[in-house]
Amino acid sequence: MSGFEVIGTVGDMFKYLDTFDMIYVEFSTTLSRFLQECEHLYRKELELPDHRYKEFMKDGGKQWEERSRVDFEQKLRGKLGHDLQAYMDLSRYLEKRLAILKKKLGLSEDFSVRPKGFTLGKHV
Repeated sequence: MSGFEVIGTVGDMFKYLDTFDMIYVEFSTTLSRFLQECEHLYRKELELPDHRYKEFMKDGGKQWEERSRVDFEQKLRGKLGHDLQAYMDLSRYLEKRLAILKKKLGLSEDFSVRPKGFTLGKHV
């Protein structure tokens, strides 16, 4: 890398630092809000046991048995009633925002940072 390239890279870093900070703050805030809403819903409203809450937060309840899934949905509908749609709308909104921000930041599915062309310990 020549001296001019280094200077240009440092210049770009300062040029886009505010933009990155703004996106990072928005991402962090959205993710925190989503997690708080999930925790409030599952712990306070539905009063799920800790092991079911952890299972849900791990994979969204994908590995729950059908009985657990039905029980969860019945509790959800019974407890939230007419507010269910508002929760679902909020959940979808936050999910879309996280997907957009994840794409902007170039994050992988598990939200880790991977440079372009990086695969399992070797650069392409």
